[in-house]
Amino acid sequence: MPKDVSAIITKREFKRKLGESEREALAAYPRFHAQVEKEIAEAKLGRVRSEAASSAEATEREAYAEALRRRADLVAAGASDRDLALTADSIAEAYPHGWDYEPEGVPPVERHTINLLRLGPERYKAPEPTLGDATVFYLKERGGNETPEAIHRFEVTIKRIVGLVKEALGRDPVLTSLTREDARKVRDHMLNRLTITGRCCRTHARDEVSPFPVDFKPRERFRRRRVR
Repeated sequence: MPKDVSAIITKREFKRKLGESEREALAAYPRFHAQVEKEIAEAKLGRVRSEAASSAEATEREAYAEALRRRADLVAAGASDRDLALTADSIAEAYPHGWDYEPEGVPPVERHTINLLRLGPERYKAPEPTLGDATVFYLKERGGNETPEAIHRFEVTIKRIVGLVKEALGRDPVLTSLTREDARKVRDHMLNRLTITGRCCRTHARDEVSPFPVDFKPRERFRRRRVR
């Protein structure tokens, strides 16, 4: 078992009876080997996704998606509702608890995992999409057939613009909650930046009002008590 996925794939080695004879085993081996390679590749991809969702730059929706995958893995392994609830309690116990006996200081992925294990995706909906989510989606869509250099330049520009918006508003704004007042704050923030010329400011403003080509639908909010 590769060491880099041993924490994800719990078994120490892959074993399977391939046949009654050497001929049967040789015939069955290619398919078995392909299945093993696929499982290892999926485990490595899962680790990369988990690390990305746990990074400081990850959005709430990215953290929720990782938590949803973790729940799906447990369900696929045969976990019952009680098993899911016990796992949620086990994760929560690793953090200090407040006066209301709920865990505090829980990272986004773990927080969403706890809530999804306790409530399920039907009751605990995904967070509403933010400007950060739109940025991630837009950059993936833009990847296309452009050169790596062009993609990098575009990514730097978009992240600079979005960074200015977040800086002006003091948050990663939910797309459906953006108002004219927010737009004025962003405009004033750009104008007040002494290191930005009038031409650059107009360029940033023009780029910012260009809509992201993304069709997000607002999610229903969950109003019952949950880990925050």
